[in-house]
Amino acid sequence: MNLFNILVIELIVAICTIIIACVYSLDNSTLASLLTGYIAFSVVLVKLHITSIIDTFKIKIEENINIVFKISNALINSEGIKRKYAIKTLEDALESIRKGELKVNTDDYFRLIKENIKKSKNCQIFAICCIDELLNQSNRDQEEYLNSNIEAATKRNVTIYRKFILSDHIIEEKEPNQLDTILKQWETPNIHVGIIMKRNINTIDQTEDWVLFSQPYNQLFISITHPDDKNKIISAKQIYNDKKIEKYKHNFENLKRYEWQNDEVDNFFSMYKNKNLIVEEESNKKK
Repeated sequence: MNLFNILVIELIVAICTIIIACVYSLDNSTLASLLTGYIAFSVVLVKLHITSIIDTFKIKIEENINIVFKISNALINSEGIKRKYAIKTLEDALESIRKGELKVNTDDYFRLIKENIKKSKNCQIFAICCIDELLNQSNRDQEEYLNSNIEAATKRNVTIYRKFILSDHIIEEKEPNQLDTILKQWETPNIHVGIIMKRNINTIDQTEDWVLFSQPYNQLFISITHPDDKNKIISAKQIYNDKKIEKYKHNFENLKRYEWQNDEVDNFFSMYKNKNLIVEEESNKKK
């Protein structure tokens, strides 16, 4: 429970307490009991907030300690090249701790975001999708992730804000695997789709592929692409630094100026759906 929610609940309870005291003209002893109950309720709310902060801090500490512990064992039990590699890995890990981020391999990255989306409830998710292969619905893992997004949005009150930064060929050639992925989300309540052409983004605003889960605490996952192939993910990192997370949220809002207008998106997908219907009808006639 975050501080804003606590303040809202506190305000509502305080107003109710004042109204009860005024309407029923309570005597001093009853007023004292009512005030005691209000103070006890406030203490419980603050305790919940503190507990949430402590739990988050424990998770961060445990993950970083595990990394250092494993690498320390590697240093003790290795020699030569292996020892040098372990030292370099330890230096990287300590640097990651200092920056408030944790490197994860590709398999763990996909596993973590799938797990998070499946357990998300009553929260918001922000995401940038700018890697073409991640839109490929013929990929079983991607189809599973897409269905998890739709289920979260329709059944667990999750609001998803996702901006798709697309290459020209996806729009011009109307790639079905990629566009069908976007279309399903565009048609889903609680999923807000933004479409941006990659060529229209300034060099300064070039962005990464990432997803931010806002509950129960901020978790930002960023894809790291191959230097020679921007459509291939070689690893990822998980960000804990609150200032960096706020920066990504700010950049997310700044990208809105590049988005298609709502009527442009509506027209594009209407034409796309009509084209698919015509193709399907012609295919049925041939049968």
